[in-house]
Parts: sequence; C-alpha cells; structure tokens
Amino acid sequence: MKEERDNSGVLFVNDRKEKDTHADWNGKGMVNGKPVWIKAWKKEGQNGKFLSLSFQEREGKGKTTNRERPRQDEDDIPW
Repeated sequence: MKEERDNSGVLFVNDRKEKDTHADWNGKGMVNGKPVWIKAWKKEGQNGKFLSLSFQEREGKGKTTNRERPRQDEDDIPW
C-alpha cells in the first residue's frame, strides 16, 4: 500500500448509500499530518453543481484510547 501524502486523499463511489443523507462518495486522506475520513455529496445551487465535502479524524470505530491512569503509591492505599 502506498504511503499517504499530506493534504491529499481519494474518494470512491459509495455503493452502500441507502438514504439521501448518506454521502455519494467516501474515502480517506491526510490533512496536516492527521489521517481523515472524507465524504462528498453532489449538490446544486444558484451557481450550478458542486461537491460538498466533510472531513473527520480517523480514530477507529468503537475503540477507546489508552489513557494512562495516575499512578497511586502504595502508601496512599487506606488499608
């Protein structure tokens, strides 16, 4: 797999679109060194057709971050 270049990404047709609110295209990219998910919708306005984009940090679904607990000294234990 090729290394992702900063401030770029790829989009693919969303073949799992079920609702109008679902993106027409989705993909992934890199923005300022952070991996992101990219979504795009086809829209039409006063000036013609355009794409509306959204970017969301890729953190993995359902995963929790490992936060280090403050260490408790044995002397602080009450028993």
